[in-house]
Formats: sequence, C-alpha cells, structure tokens
Amino acid sequence: MKAATIQEIKQELLALPHTELADITLRLARSKKENKELLTFLLFESHDISGYIETVKKEMDVKTGKKTHDQKCKECRDRKRIEKNILGKTRIITVGKYTYQ
Repeated sequence: MKAATIQEIKQELLALPHTELADITLRLARSKKENKELLTFLLFESHDISGYIETVKKEMDVKTGKKTHDQKCKECRDRKRIEKNILGKTRIITVGKYTYQ
C-alpha cells in the first residue's frame, strides 16, 4: 500500500466532518505512544515551548539520574568541609616509619 501525499491527506481531512475527524485522531493516538505524545504536545503544550523544554529537561535528568549544577556544587562543598574537619581533628602526620601528633 502506497502512502498518500501530505496534500492529499490535507484535502481529505478538510472534507471530513468534525466527528469523523475526532474519531480518526483518537484512533491514531491509540495506535502508538509517539502519536499520543505528539497530540498531547500539539493540543496542550505547544503554546508554551520554553516551559515544555524545561519539563523535558527535568524529566531527562530524573530518568538518567543526572544531578543539577547546584547539587554538584553542594556535594563538593560538603566533601571539602568534611575533609577539613577530619584533618583539623586528627593532625596525624606520617613520615617514613614515624607518626607525629
């Protein structure tokens, strides 16, 4: 079966009544997850592109386990603070076989 051109599909969609158009759209949405996601974007999120991009970025960070820049900086500061506390309390220096406090 050969697929119709975009122009042919457009003409056919314009000729259909609204109820049939809605039925075809819902049937298309049920057939694949990607179609449903595209329809969701077009119907509900296309008016706010920047918000949609931020939502996708956050979702990707959660799914991949990536940490934000602020989280990385906080971890680094905490690690340095802990190291400083440990070094400040122990003050043990080892040179060769000898240990000094």
